[in-house]
Amino acid sequence: MKDKDSRYYHIVTIGMEWEDKLAYAHFIHDITQEKHEQDRLHQQAKIDALTQVGNRYYFKDEMQKFLDQKIPATLCYCDLDHLKYVNDHFGHDKGDTYICDFVDILKSNIREEDIIARLGGDEFCILFKNGSIESINIKMELINEEFSKYAKDYPQSFSFGTVYIDANERTSLLKILQIADQRMYAQKRTHKMTTI
Repeated sequence: MKDKDSRYYHIVTIGMEWEDKLAYAHFIHDITQEKHEQDRLHQQAKIDALTQVGNRYYFKDEMQKFLDQKIPATLCYCDLDHLKYVNDHFGHDKGDTYICDFVDILKSNIREEDIIARLGGDEFCILFKNGSIESINIKMELINEEFSKYAKDYPQSFSFGTVYIDANERTSLLKILQIADQRMYAQKRTHKMTTI
């Protein structure tokens, strides 16, 4: 139970007989600290430690909410180009910087209500509320251009694929991700034609 001061209590009520009448004993235990720790761990389990954006579990939960609530959206599946090259030639610290630079560029170019998540390694998903594929593709190309301008010792770019999710979408989350992934790889093949 939570009170008006945002404190949490665990209450156990036991029925008993008291002076030949039915009575109740209430045992009240303040569990606010435990609840806050539980919330912190739950939140931590859904946040990517390096980038501080949502992780795969967070994304799946948010995406399922969109599907359940029939919110139209455009999913953008991104994969950083050249991350293996950066890690192999400049070290993993530079690779981490590369990843964080990408997230910073995304955050500065998308709306607060849009959702960014790192699925793992060099893979990210962005869920744009009420955006058409055409407008999101243009936005992502502009972000890619801006990202490449920050390149110092190595090229910076990403490949992406987009899928529009209709409000009455009947396709599963897995299928939507597969379509976006296929579109992203089609773009990545064209990026590989320009070598480092």
